[in-house]
Amino acid sequence: MLELPAAESGAADETESLAFPLGCADIPEEQRTEICTHDFRRDGNFAVFGAGGMGKSTVLQTAAIALAERYPPSRVYFYLLDFGAGALSLVRGLPHVADYLNFDETEKRKKLMALLMAEVKRRKLSEATGQETAIVIFLDHFDAVKELEPELEPFFMQLARDGAAVGIYMALTATRPGALRYSLLNHIKDKIALFLLDPSEAAEAVGRSPLKLPEIKGRALVQRDGIHFLQCYRASAAEKKDYDTAIRARCEACARETRGWRPTPLAVMPEVLTPNLLWERYAAVRQPFSYAAGLDTAEVSPRTLCLYGNLNLILGRAQCGKTNLLLLLHAAYAGQSYVIDCGGDLYPLAKEGDAHYADDAASLAALGDRLEEEIKQRRASYENSGKTLRMREYFRQEKELALWIDGAERFSTLCQSKTAWWENLLRAAMEVGIAIVATAASPRFSSYDGVSKLLKEAQSGVVFGPPDEQTVFRVSGYRPKPPRVEIALLIAKGQVSEIQIPLALPLL
Repeated sequence: MLELPAAESGAADETESLAFPLGCADIPEEQRTEICTHDFRRDGNFAVFGAGGMGKSTVLQTAAIALAERYPPSRVYFYLLDFGAGALSLVRGLPHVADYLNFDETEKRKKLMALLMAEVKRRKLSEATGQETAIVIFLDHFDAVKELEPELEPFFMQLARDGAAVGIYMALTATRPGALRYSLLNHIKDKIALFLLDPSEAAEAVGRSPLKLPEIKGRALVQRDGIHFLQCYRASAAEKKDYDTAIRARCEACARETRGWRPTPLAVMPEVLTPNLLWERYAAVRQPFSYAAGLDTAEVSPRTLCLYGNLNLILGRAQCGKTNLLLLLHAAYAGQSYVIDCGGDLYPLAKEGDAHYADDAASLAALGDRLEEEIKQRRASYENSGKTLRMREYFRQEKELALWIDGAERFSTLCQSKTAWWENLLRAAMEVGIAIVATAASPRFSSYDGVSKLLKEAQSGVVFGPPDEQTVFRVSGYRPKPPRVEIALLIAKGQVSEIQIPLALPLL
């Protein structure tokens, strides 16, 4: 292979062009050679066919580097789909690479498919068609697509058909033209054929020709006003490990020299979601009195519950993760806590100095008295303030305070002798800015005493398991999935989000 020449200054000035050099074509009838280029704007999609070890992946690597050295990310950016031996990983350091996907990353593929289909639809309706930033999908080893999701191959056929008209292009490799369906092959205008195990298959790529390809790496047939031999460029003349090092160095140099906008990677759920990782992500967008309960599984962004003067109910079957979520919220909570532990799982919180803890009838009565005294002090503070603010706004300036109840069914049983008193106490607590967070087993939470009725008035909370097992929150249009302790539905401000919740809290 020939080494890729450096980009000429001013190469990116031609706004209508998105061209890069493929290699040097031999035109014997004119006794000359010429540089052969591919222009995505002019020629559309691009494919390379060849047997293993003939340089298919090298052509894609060189194409990515050539485009990156000639155009800024604001003109073109890439997605690298590496279904082969990992060759595209060498160029993932280019500043134009939005994301890199390998064979095993199913979630990323599905997100990319949805993103690109939405982008094609948006661009079709946009008045700026032709001025949008180009997107190139580099796909190495298309042969593997048939082994992946059944919807993947139809997706690529649709993308090849609709994408080029709106600036979204494909550059792919395969071991032979027959690896692609005819409907896809028909929408790839520019194709080159390296050495193939069956030489007759070259005609499917570039047309019939008397030329016979030698088994030389990088030597190809290309259709350019006739069929000619092409010696493809490569990004470095080095070999083996030295080649890999040279490619990475060239990508790093490109990254250092590139200024301005960079494409955003696909948002995917981390392999292991820990409490610290959730809190780190939420720290940048933190809101007063709001605490992260998990990451939205679609948008991979923190979803929160407000803990100020309201009631949040966590519903689900036994051992589904309710207490884990309550502990997660408590671990991040910045205020003072009143803890009612009806299941014994919150005992570590009893050791905290500023927490009031109850786990039986006697300690519950004492906790109720302390909470009543706290409410009286808050109301007295408001009366003495001159009432220049509404009560709900005034207590935002006070210390945060929350009541945590693990096991609402047993709590309502312990309150039976003083149900009305506890109901009034909880309502009064919310009036003075105290938040209530309670867990309940959804199939059994069917009591109709005053305390239970109050808890069922919750407007926000979290549901574990099938949402139709509970009657507190209305959830429509959600397709049930196999239960998982870290997956739940968060209901807040009338919106329903599926979230993933961290597991393995230190307190458990």
